[in-house]
Amino acid sequence: MRIRCPNCGRDGVLPAGVATPALVRCPQCDHKFQPTATGPADDEVTTVGPGPGPGSRSGAAGAFVFCRRCGTRNPENNFQCTNCGTHLHDEMVPIAPASDPSMGGMIPYRNSNALVAYYMGIFSLIPCVGLVLGVLAVIFGILGLKHAGRHPEAKGQAHAWVGVVLGGLVALAHVAVIVMTVVAASVR
Repeated sequence: MRIRCPNCGRDGVLPAGVATPALVRCPQCDHKFQPTATGPADDEVTTVGPGPGPGSRSGAAGAFVFCRRCGTRNPENNFQCTNCGTHLHDEMVPIAPASDPSMGGMIPYRNSNALVAYYMGIFSLIPCVGLVLGVLAVIFGILGLKHAGRHPEAKGQAHAWVGVVLGGLVALAHVAVIVMTVVAASVR
């Protein structure tokens, strides 16, 4: 399937045999977007890169594209230039499948930092080990949020936030108890 990046206008194709994903990432500008099929009309030709000019008509031979490097005219379905071997169509990178039948939405198995933060936040409620687990939950939660931001298909933002908030509150409560204990002991 031929697609075009709405941000930079770069033409590309989805890899053969890949189901239409929910999101793709443009290899040129790193823009994430939902793919929609694009392609030339029956009597038009698209031009990629430097060439004789956009909108050239195709003859009986069908549509064609021009190489970005050397300007050689190539059949549209070629992936490499017949003259210099340059890739004519860059494959857009699929980010997430259109539907995820697994439990990926409920359990962020692709974002292990968020999952670890969540469980450390929960287990930080255990007395005596709560301070250490709370601090670790905050650290892993921040790492999980960064990973979810870079890879939206990994999910796990809610788990990461639970780890950050719960771990932070429990760690602060433990520090408060320690401070109050030290102050009470010094007053005597």
